[in-house]
Amino acid sequence: MRCSAGSLAWRLGVAEEADAAAALFIRRADLIPPDRTLPVLLEQLLFERSATARSGTACVNLWRHAAKFLLERNGSAPEPPADWTLPTTDCLTCGCAHRVELRKFCVDLAAAVYHFAVRAELSSHLGTEIAQAKIDMRCETERQARPYTLVCIKTRATWECRLEQHREDIAGMGRLAAAGAVPGSEAAALTLRIAIGEAQNRSH
Repeated sequence: MRCSAGSLAWRLGVAEEADAAAALFIRRADLIPPDRTLPVLLEQLLFERSATARSGTACVNLWRHAAKFLLERNGSAPEPPADWTLPTTDCLTCGCAHRVELRKFCVDLAAAVYHFAVRAELSSHLGTEIAQAKIDMRCETERQARPYTLVCIKTRATWECRLEQHREDIAGMGRLAAAGAVPGSEAAALTLRIAIGEAQNRSH
């Protein structure tokens, strides 16, 4: 609601209301994400009211806020993991006999797959523990013979999530760069364009 009100204030040219909305957006980054919401909003506003909006205090502060946030988080793309070790083993808190075995698998640098021959209820228990601990691992159950075999397969989920976040951040930078620098932010705009270019070169 406040985001819509702020957008209306900018569109109507109500500077005082726009400044108040901008201050709220910057103060409550948890509600108004500077990496996603602000680049889209600024792109729309700066194209709609280019001359007025670009020189207004509200847009200037928001543009700088979004650019600073994105640049600080994106010094470089996340590097792919060098091995298969998983850093979240401390999250495994259950006291079952298989916990030690599972922890050893998690810290194994080379092993990506592990087989647990366990009863159905233990298979379900281990799968639940892994899910609750948010470990980068998926579980499958082989039922060809009894006891069933729980197959634990390590994944790159955390890295893939960070990589996707980086791609979306670059897209947000692109929106800010396309909208153009606000007064006094020419250096930041140049840094954005350089970061975008470097990201594009890495992707080829």
